[in-house]
Parts: sequence; structure tokens; C-alpha cells
Amino acid sequence: MNFSPWICDLFSALWLPCLFIGAAGFLLYRIMAAPGKESREVVGIALGVILGFVSQVTIASFDEFRKEQQRKDAALALLQQDAESIYRSMWLMEGLLKLKLPETVGIEGAMPSNLEMQYWDALKKDKDFLILAKEPRFAEIFRGFWEFEKLNQIMDEGRSGK
Repeated sequence: MNFSPWICDLFSALWLPCLFIGAAGFLLYRIMAAPGKESREVVGIALGVILGFVSQVTIASFDEFRKEQQRKDAALALLQQDAESIYRSMWLMEGLLKLKLPETVGIEGAMPSNLEMQYWDALKKDKDFLILAKEPRFAEIFRGFWEFEKLNQIMDEGRSGK
């Protein structure tokens, strides 16, 4: 399993809370250098407010990260189902072409049926799903499915006599 995309996604979700913690730490350090007892009370209050804000931002960022990972995992699983369906169709067609039975005479010139990609057809209508094409692990998968779409178009044109 490749962890680099997962780590990049996690970092993109948590960079803002880390930035807030760093900035708050720097400011609190600068305030602590000031003399006086009042500054410690101000530092305590400020620290509580800042940590409360940072915790809310962190929770929201991590929830978004988790939902995004679940969406990507679901998309991969659905596309895998379509890929397996395409593989089965090709395997069956290849098997039929290899058979030398009287029932399979003339199948070499027959137009195969379109490749079934039910999940791809549904997912490609979602703009958020199409944005996944920018990621390297999805780019290759998308290229393959677009090639299968072109193949289906060519078969449709062949059936129509173009």
C-alpha cells in the first residue's frame, strides 16, 4: 500500500491547525517575556481561547480528511468492479473466439457488445469525482476508462454503419 498520497492528504488537512499552534506559541512566548503578574493571566486566557479555536479547526479538518478518504476508497472499489466486469467481458469474447465449434462459426466478424461500466457512468457525472483525476493514482485509472468509453463509441459507430 502506498502511503504517500494518504500522508499528503493528512498534511493538507492539518497544516492550518499546526500554523495556528505555532503562531499562538510564538505570540505567547513574546507575551510571557513581558514583566508583571497580569501578563500571566492574560496568557492563560489567551491560551485557552486559542487552544479551543485550534481544537475546533483540527476536528473539522480531520473529519473532512476522513470523509475524503472514504470517498476515494469507495470510488476505487466501484471502479474496480467496473474493471472486473470489463475483464470478464473480454475474457468471454476471447474464449468464444478460440472455440472452434459449429455454434461459434461467424463470431469473428460479429460486433461485440458494449463494455458495461455502470459505476463509471454514474460517477463521472459528479464534479467532485472528476477532480480526483488530478491525483496520480486516479489519473491512470481515468485514462483507462476514457479509452474504454472511446472503444464503446467506436463500436456504436460500427453498429450504425458509419
